[in-house]
Amino acid sequence: MTDSVPKFIPVDNAAQIFVSIYSHKETTMSRIAVNLKKPIDKVKLTAALEKVMKRFSFYQVYLKKRFFDYIFERTDDLPVIEEDTKWTNRHIDFEDNNFPFSIKIEENTLAV
Repeated sequence: MTDSVPKFIPVDNAAQIFVSIYSHKETTMSRIAVNLKKPIDKVKLTAALEKVMKRFSFYQVYLKKRFFDYIFERTDDLPVIEEDTKWTNRHIDFEDNNFPFSIKIEENTLAV
């Protein structure tokens, strides 16, 4: 993790509203999926993710709740690459040290 990204980053007003309306029933999530010609190698994808997160370290954050608002908190953790399921836009529990996005794979499909 580079020190160029501050430890705590305030989120804008749109993000404050998003978190307040986000629930188990209405996730309001977006999903981008890519179908590739060859199956995805999880080991190679994990290695690539480590390199990408070093370059784009502003994505290496957790969403944290403070008393009145939310902030992004920098972390050295990496997102876990999960197996995709039929439930595509499941709830992300922001109170459990999770990234504000998820990475899912299934055979030759990569979804963020």
